[in-house]
Amino acid sequence: MKLPESTSGFAVVTFERVFDTKPKEDVLTLPELVTGLTAFDLKPALRKAIERERTRITAAWDQWNCGEEGTSKLWRGLDRARKEAAAAGKDPEHAVRAQDEQWMKNAKARAKTDLRLFSPAHYEPGAKRGRAGVVHLSCLVLDYDGGTRVAQARRTWERWFHVIHSTWSHTDAYPKFRVCLPLAGPVEMASWRPLWEWSARRAGGEVDPAMKQEAATYAVPATPSRQADRVCVVHGGDLLDPVVEGLVPWFAEPAPPPGPLPKKGTHFRGGVEGHTYISEWTESKSPDPEPDPVSEAWLPEDDFDWDMGA
Repeated sequence: MKLPESTSGFAVVTFERVFDTKPKEDVLTLPELVTGLTAFDLKPALRKAIERERTRITAAWDQWNCGEEGTSKLWRGLDRARKEAAAAGKDPEHAVRAQDEQWMKNAKARAKTDLRLFSPAHYEPGAKRGRAGVVHLSCLVLDYDGGTRVAQARRTWERWFHVIHSTWSHTDAYPKFRVCLPLAGPVEMASWRPLWEWSARRAGGEVDPAMKQEAATYAVPATPSRQADRVCVVHGGDLLDPVVEGLVPWFAEPAPPPGPLPKKGTHFRGGVEGHTYISEWTESKSPDPEPDPVSEAWLPEDDFDWDMGA
């Protein structure tokens, strides 16, 4: 597939973890951007760690539910929730169930704290993560996590070049994915909100409104196993030009050229040292025009609920 022409680089920052505040800036060519958006960081160790924790939580709950005396820290936590609720005149059984559900939710959310994050933003020199440090944005990124089918999102954005990649908790039965539309030029902060609101209306309310902020961050493409359902689409077309579409008055000044590549690399420039990637696209390899999700049979140990929202 021939990629559209671009007169400027695409500024993208990455963060090591969810609590990292120091942006690591890249200014990418379009092939580099697309390569990074279609390279899935393979994270089987994270998957196993979450599964182990969920297994421990389930074991403690089963002991409690059967009236057995337990010795684990989790069982004692359930007992403590019961006692505190009783002392406060509340329903002990409800409190125990609520504690179990909260632990399970926390275990599922662990992916959000482990995966690297990115934002299509250019930051002021020395600025920390957050809206105050953002100068402009290079891409429109939209999260679809409400069960919209990939084909529907493709039809919405088929006029313009875009990349679609599934997110950590995606399954074919309940799709969760991201649409990234590289822009024909960077959009400054003051013009961003009208552009995002236009995109939300065009998507018919199917995208996550929590990601409208200029400093919104997204997990880089990642997958829990080689067998997990994945989707990768690189759709040809012209770059979305918000000036031509009448959405912004002008483009911002392009970001300066990128600095030296960090010692361990970055997700978008060659990958991070020590990480394994499943690459779904190169300039000489394009996904099928009507791609099907990877749907290899689950191994018994892979039959697991991955509804983590990452």
